[in-house]
Amino acid sequence: MNGWSHVMVACVLGSALVACAGSDGAKGDKGDPGVAGTAGAKGDPGGKGDKGETGATGDKGETGVTGAKGDKGDPGGKGDTGEAGAKGDTGAKGDTGETGAKGDKGDPGDKGETGAKGDTGETGAKGDKGDPGQDWPGPAPAAYAAADGLKGGAAFSQWYSESGAGKGDLTKYGLTVGSEFVRCKTCHAWDGLGNAGSYANRTGLSTGTASRPDVSDVNLRVTVALTTYQELYDLVAAPWGRPVNAGGDSRHPDFSTTLDAAQIWNLVKFMREEWVEPNDLYTLQVTGAPLHYEVVDGAWTLVKPTLAFSAIGKDGDAAAGKVLFESKCSGCHGADGKTILMETDTMTLGQFVRAKPHEAWFKVKFGNGGVMKPGLVAATADLKNLYKALADSTAFPDK
Repeated sequence: MNGWSHVMVACVLGSALVACAGSDGAKGDKGDPGVAGTAGAKGDPGGKGDKGETGATGDKGETGVTGAKGDKGDPGGKGDTGEAGAKGDTGAKGDTGETGAKGDKGDPGDKGETGAKGDTGETGAKGDKGDPGQDWPGPAPAAYAAADGLKGGAAFSQWYSESGAGKGDLTKYGLTVGSEFVRCKTCHAWDGLGNAGSYANRTGLSTGTASRPDVSDVNLRVTVALTTYQELYDLVAAPWGRPVNAGGDSRHPDFSTTLDAAQIWNLVKFMREEWVEPNDLYTLQVTGAPLHYEVVDGAWTLVKPTLAFSAIGKDGDAAAGKVLFESKCSGCHGADGKTILMETDTMTLGQFVRAKPHEAWFKVKFGNGGVMKPGLVAATADLKNLYKALADSTAFPDK
């Protein structure tokens, strides 16, 4: 080769190129890489040559192309699994040893002694018995005990009359007001139920009748049951009320300026002891609200409830009532009750009792001003019998 100063011996071994040692030569140019040849058959090894001089290190040849990888051989077949060895026989179970004897139970320990019980303390002394409570409404004042309930009933109608222990008429008290504005019955009604009973349809100042006050909405029967003697006295006296001589006023009058203490206690006794329960003498059915105005068909209209009386005399004895009438009443009213006409000559006695049973008994028991004295017939049983007799419209006809 050009430029080399030594001989280069090339030896071929398989597919690899080996540089043989030679004398130092000049470094040759890098040759072009040769085309990879087909691997030839392995030749016999040649005889060992003489060792040549070490040549100059040649340029590193390019790495030859890696030969193709040979195919993977087939895996060897899996050997057959050997047969399982036979299971040995289970050895015989040894005999159970005998249970050892149970030890004796130890003796229980001694129980400790119970401590001594402390002494019971002494019972405290019993307190003194309290004073007995007073029955409602408490002890009656002496003035109440001395009062006259029949005169009190007469005063409920006309306190200024002599029957009511008054002076006789209103002028003797210097009063010019109409009597209806000072009579108890005008606001509270004969039965004491106010506008919830027999006066439920009665007109007054606000409902077209200027000559008398409106009927009260106070149930005086309930008031009596809930107040003491002194409280009821104070309510009658009413020092907080309107002036007695003031008409056109529905407030309670100040009776402390006109009635004396005895008259007021008479009224208290009447209400507590002499007032007959309405249901003992008759039955009253009130249908509808107490008298009032309401709008009807676009106009203010006075609407009245209806009142229906029945069972006059309740369980009284008509025969006994007839005997009582003959001895107490027939002298003035005649055998059939037609001699004296009542209610401005429009009703016989029997007719009046049947139409106004709430008022008739009151006048029979407590009188009627100077016309009839109080106490003519006072017992409730006698009033029942008298009512039972007068309920007979054949024996005691209408006018």
